Amino acid sequence: MKPALSSTARLLTALTAALLAAAGSGCQDPFKNIEAVTVTGYMAEALLPADREVGSWRRPGKESEARILTGRDFRKAFGQEVLARTRPWGLGESVRAQYRLGETGRTMTVEIYDLNKTRGAFDVYSFIREKALAGKKPSARVTKVGAQGMLSDMEFGGTTVDGPFAQKFLLFWAERFLVVLRHRITPGSDERADAAEAALLAFGNAVTAKLKQPYELPEVYALQVPGEAANSERYEPGRLFRRPELPDGVTARWQGQTGAGTLFISVAESSGEAGRRFEKLRRAANGKLTKTYAEGLFVGSLAGAGPVVCFRWGKALTGLVGAAEAEERMAAVEEIRKRCAGEVVTPAQKPEVQP
Repeated sequence: MKPALSSTARLLTALTAALLAAAGSGCQDPFKNIEAVTVTGYMAEALLPADREVGSWRRPGKESEARILTGRDFRKAFGQEVLARTRPWGLGESVRAQYRLGETGRTMTVEIYDLNKTRGAFDVYSFIREKALAGKKPSARVTKVGAQGMLSDMEFGGTTVDGPFAQKFLLFWAERFLVVLRHRITPGSDERADAAEAALLAFGNAVTAKLKQPYELPEVYALQVPGEAANSERYEPGRLFRRPELPDGVTARWQGQTGAGTLFISVAESSGEAGRRFEKLRRAANGKLTKTYAEGLFVGSLAGAGPVVCFRWGKALTGLVGAAEAEERMAAVEEIRKRCAGEVVTPAQKPEVQP
């Protein structure tokens, strides 16, 4: 099933509007707390599709009741390593529901995990994504559901459920939620296996429709510049490059014509705090300051990390760590600045719409 292009366009428009509104509202910082523009009142159970909300799929009998999930369920779904990734965020009230499609032998399980913070949901999703897309033959492919999702014929790192089923999986994140869907076709069913993907996308879009835009983190959007490796963005809840001035943030791989490195962005609680961090980081890097760029820019070298160019925009410290010719590094930084300022209105990495 191919989502309408107009839906993708609306998503991009909403995201762009949010960033432009922040830039044009007198606030120089588009990296306001994303939680302020999402709805925090609803719970995971409210996102579950109702009977026949997705075609003729229903929640019959005992399965009509949503089941509350625990950390043990999360570990079964994703494995111990991914469960450990939730520690900085915790798990809010999470739920599971099962659906059946008449007598076709097809079933759908929907699990919605509440990570309490948007950054938490992206952190866990990006950690799983890195493993799923690694290697020459990735076990999943990216699709546009929620902020982003992945379709796979394999479990996403958890315990494989034994049984005579043809299975397919969808994992996606949006706002503070991580959602995993499992489609099964029992033996003897007349349904084609390729119908699973259409059903997964339909359920994923039904969950997404109950959320408010934007879904994406502004930090991720800001780093989607030319040269950035697609789907390499990661949220790091610990120190970036082992620097106390960058206690957390988003990183992404960057490959230029003359070198490579890591793009980064770390958002402080206030502009004043960002200014203090910026100055400490500049001194640690023996950085040469340029006062006329954004709210300050320096070029220097971080011990154990290498050459760095960093600038401040409102509450955000952002830049590039890595060796490349000065002109190319500055071109990458300038692209980030344009996105921070709302001067770029479409992502460099366009969302992939799967058939």
